[in-house]
Amino acid sequence: MGTRSDPRRYDGEVKQHTKDVYVIPAVIGVILLLAGLPLSAWYTKQPVRTIVTWAGIKDILFASVSAWTDIILLLALVAVGYFLYRVYRRYREAQRESDARHSVNLKLVEHMQQKEKEHKIALQAIQNDGPTLHVAWNKGQSIWGLGAVGTEPCMQIGGWAHISTSNISEEILITDAYIEGTESRGMMPIKVHPRFVRYTQLMTFVAPVVAKPGEPFKGKFILVDHKNRKYVLEEHTFRFIGSQQQIAQALQAGKEELPSSMGAPNAATDEELTIKAPDDLTMRICHYQFQETRGLTLVVDNNRLNAIHQIRVIVADAQSFDLHHNAYRQGSNFAAAVVTKPNAIQPSCSSSPILLVRKDPSNKSLLAGDDSSHAMVWPENDTSEVERWRFTLRVIATTLPRNASEKALPLKELLATLVLFWNKANNEFAIEQHGD
Repeated sequence: MGTRSDPRRYDGEVKQHTKDVYVIPAVIGVILLLAGLPLSAWYTKQPVRTIVTWAGIKDILFASVSAWTDIILLLALVAVGYFLYRVYRRYREAQRESDARHSVNLKLVEHMQQKEKEHKIALQAIQNDGPTLHVAWNKGQSIWGLGAVGTEPCMQIGGWAHISTSNISEEILITDAYIEGTESRGMMPIKVHPRFVRYTQLMTFVAPVVAKPGEPFKGKFILVDHKNRKYVLEEHTFRFIGSQQQIAQALQAGKEELPSSMGAPNAATDEELTIKAPDDLTMRICHYQFQETRGLTLVVDNNRLNAIHQIRVIVADAQSFDLHHNAYRQGSNFAAAVVTKPNAIQPSCSSSPILLVRKDPSNKSLLAGDDSSHAMVWPENDTSEVERWRFTLRVIATTLPRNASEKALPLKELLATLVLFWNKANNEFAIEQHGD
């Protein structure tokens, strides 16, 4: 802003310059002159007290040439002292300027480092743009044990946890999970709904075995969602439980600890997948449980202005997944299941639940539809703990005639490819739309 805005600083600089150039050199000269008095006394062979008198000064001034030589030497000594002082002052000034530049450079480096750190944080936020998962483990049900996928030794690790997301609008499907230093060998997908804390089982198979049997294992879970985003959880301790049978028992005990206010994770109202259909229809696939039978049901929401009826649901082309080849098998003997619901669905109302897939205790295989003649037979040589199926869902509906002369008109057919996961040990179901 100029020197007018800093008058005190300017006055201080002027005073310091006067002191350095005039005052201090004058003081040094006087000191050197006084120091020359003993030399003068010695040279004239007089006491020092006589030198400082007027007569003593006259003797020095009007002495022989040798006395003037003494005075010249004294003056030369004063000049050399002044010269050395000026050199010292320039050195100190240069040192101060160097220190100031160094301080500015340090501040500049710190500023650049801070900006670089902020840039990295902003870049990471852009790269990881997405929701945050919050997982609170049930410490009493955080377990691990030895298992196998085929002939490969694996760790079965996880437990029960409360899971929520920071995103209030996006639904997250956790499709994979593993431990740092391992690779996943399969898990039951978990859907996390916005504005909802879900208490559910989070269990995965990983290889190689990085824990010591019989001892607790401390590690970090890494979750992967349907958009391939990764979430690294905080380090957590899992106690060793032993065999797969003991793990299943422990998980069942953890499920029984579910607070009643939250609702059972597999209740018939627990929605798993929503599909928007043509002609203002919505398909909702929900969990189903009746006594020991569990599965998935389909509910059709009629968002039209008029009623519909004659809902026909077809489950076809079921194919099992081969983990070794990372592909679905061909040539399944599965027979398509057809379920027809003739009841009318009024506007802004929903159909009764329609069975899609279920596991009945009396049958070894999964069953499609609402009868027992459409088994989804898993290959006997595949010992995977989680069955994965891909099948086609077709939903056909017609309008409801208003009178006898009016004909029922077909609505646009819904055709979707779905992927089903069934955990054998815990009889848990999950489903997702293929390609999401």
